[in-house]
Amino acid sequence: MVSNTQAAHIRELIDERHSSVKREFDCLLGQIARANLDGIKSANSRLVNAINELKAAVATRHWPKWLRDLSDHCVNYQNNHNNGIATWDAHLRSVMNNYIPLFQENWTFGGNDNILFDSSEIIEKSLLDSKVNEFYDNLIKCLEELLKSGEVDSVRASSDLERIIANLKKSKEDEFFSKFINWQFVRRLIPNIIASYVRESDITGPILKAIEQTSAELDGSFEKSKEQIGSDILIAASAVLKTNCQSSIASSSIIYLGNK
Repeated sequence: MVSNTQAAHIRELIDERHSSVKREFDCLLGQIARANLDGIKSANSRLVNAINELKAAVATRHWPKWLRDLSDHCVNYQNNHNNGIATWDAHLRSVMNNYIPLFQENWTFGGNDNILFDSSEIIEKSLLDSKVNEFYDNLIKCLEELLKSGEVDSVRASSDLERIIANLKKSKEDEFFSKFINWQFVRRLIPNIIASYVRESDITGPILKAIEQTSAELDGSFEKSKEQIGSDILIAASAVLKTNCQSSIASSSIIYLGNK
């Protein structure tokens, strides 16, 4: 039987290695955003090593789907990156598809019904009060106009923009946290693709300005929602807790979501 101390040690080890995977994954995103092929290969190799260390700490039957998929495609890219666009396409698709589950994974085994509050209800209310979906729609429209403009210099860049648009459309139906994580990913890619592959002209100038304005509005909407969620959760918790930490909870104002 595993003691509480041993279980805590195992969980700490898993969390540590999961953090390493997230860190190397973030480095890979940076290289992809810069379209740095040598940097992508190097970052991908480090990610493969981090993934293997995480897999070694977790029983095979507990490997989540994202871990298996990301591992398979990163190893395939490591071994076959010179084989053409199909390998790159599969690798990028895996990175985009597994971004959210990678950062949402919490390695919780079992649950506890004795909860403080219904966070889902609080988050859903904040989402309804914000204009996140409206800004999503505006951004999707702008990106689609950019694709139709004929001013994107690369077929590969056009393909990447199409995937980003599809990702935004899909994540629009997700819960708040998934939307937030997805947006953090997309926010980093769009400016780099535009800077590298889009010709600025009388046609694209207004579109690019609208993309930047909508992106800034989406950033602000998420920040406002995060503050509202944090405040509402703290108020809900303070109404339930009976200890003298109640006052310190009520005095807090923000919970930061999406921290790594």
